[in-house]
Amino acid sequence: MAQAPLPGKTAGAAAAVAPVPEEQLTFPPLTLKLPDCWETSDEALAALGELNELWRFELTAKRELVFVQYEAADSSERGLEIMVSVGLWNRRQRGGHVYGPAVGVRFTSAGLRMPDVAWLSNERHARAFVGDSGLLHECPELIVEVLSPSQQLAELEENMEEWMANGARLGWLVDPFAQAVLVYRAGAAAAERLVRPAALSGEDVCAGLVVEMEWVWAVGADPAADMSAEGE
Repeated sequence: MAQAPLPGKTAGAAAAVAPVPEEQLTFPPLTLKLPDCWETSDEALAALGELNELWRFELTAKRELVFVQYEAADSSERGLEIMVSVGLWNRRQRGGHVYGPAVGVRFTSAGLRMPDVAWLSNERHARAFVGDSGLLHECPELIVEVLSPSQQLAELEENMEEWMANGARLGWLVDPFAQAVLVYRAGAAAAERLVRPAALSGEDVCAGLVVEMEWVWAVGADPAADMSAEGE
């Protein structure tokens, strides 16, 4: 007896699977609530990381261990484009230190966060280390977070508010799917929303820094479509 074709398929034809847009690949992060008796010192967190080398995690002020998921390729590239601009500016200024998404920052609130891009001045860097854990105990002045498919915008907004409350002076929350940036400034009542800005300024925090955003917005775009548009 011949088998009937599955719905959506024709007999003798291979199934075509449509690619899922990156912005739809959302997965809730794995979060563990820690008991009060569990130690959250630098040494304890470092030991946990060594025992679980394949995992990266953050620690919230509510004593929640949040496991950081892998970055999608486009998300990683967007963060790198911004980090390159900040790094080249810093190399000229020699005024501080630039960090990527693997750096850990401890807060006085006992949290542990890892920004996508961060800049720390030489002044803060001089007092940033406590012990041999390698974690920063001074909040970088500039914080950049890039929204990825595995995150919710509200989640990153909460993270940015935590960064600002712990000493950041300027923050950029980049939403590549809406092609918008939320700019956080120390002392400001609310973040400023910029729609597809051509560039971001370091303002008085990173004087002279200009990040051209066309490279960020171009990540993930169809090169053939761009070339077609240019030829019209």
